[in-house]
Amino acid sequence: SMAEDTGVRVELAEEDHGRKSTIALRLWVEDPKKLKGKPKDNGAIEFTFDLEKETPDEVAQEMIESGFFHESDVKIVAKSIRDRVALIQWRRERIWPA
Repeated sequence: SMAEDTGVRVELAEEDHGRKSTIALRLWVEDPKKLKGKPKDNGAIEFTFDLEKETPDEVAQEMIESGFFHESDVKIVAKSIRDRVALIQWRRERIWPA
């Protein structure tokens, strides 16, 4: 596959109607070694992301500070979030052009 296997996958946790700046995302940890704490339900961490105010790096850092991941995985987590957010924004621009 084109996407490298990082052991971390981010997806939309709800339908995106393109109206809100905050989107609900779900992060799956497919590689158990990546996880520091025990995730809530079946390996998923649900979180919201503010497209206007937050950056993937900030959110990844928060997850590390919350004890979900090891410091060494901050780049992988940030990239997974960044890739998904970029895809959502790309879709929004095509479906609901400004």
